[in-house]
Amino acid sequence: MARISELLCTARTTVSSPLLRLLRGLPGPKQPREFVTPLQHGLVTFGAFVIAGVVPIIPYLFSFPDAQQFLFSSVLATAMFFSVGAARTYITKGNFLKAGLEMLAIGVVASSVAYGVGWGIKTMFGIAI
Repeated sequence: MARISELLCTARTTVSSPLLRLLRGLPGPKQPREFVTPLQHGLVTFGAFVIAGVVPIIPYLFSFPDAQQFLFSSVLATAMFFSVGAARTYITKGNFLKAGLEMLAIGVVASSVAYGVGWGIKTMFGIAI
């Protein structure tokens, strides 16, 4: 018990102040108010997913030459991957270049795997997905 008292006295600002407030029934420090509901969070996430997913499809929706559609789509997807990673630093306060390149690398790997699976299914079974 003596050790606990000693610790409380030496660490007044970190331990005893909140403890005394609690014991006396006083309110603690104000917590930041969270304005985002789970529904709002879900809608924003869905909206971002739709926007980022639709952008690379744009060349296929308009009359671009067939030979250039894939190239334009790849360029737009690359730009979106980097942009989403860089925009993430608005929340994380990290380095936008590092975050953008990280998301770009992950996106390129994931896209390459998806393309490879589609190509493999088409080649092996003659099925175009």
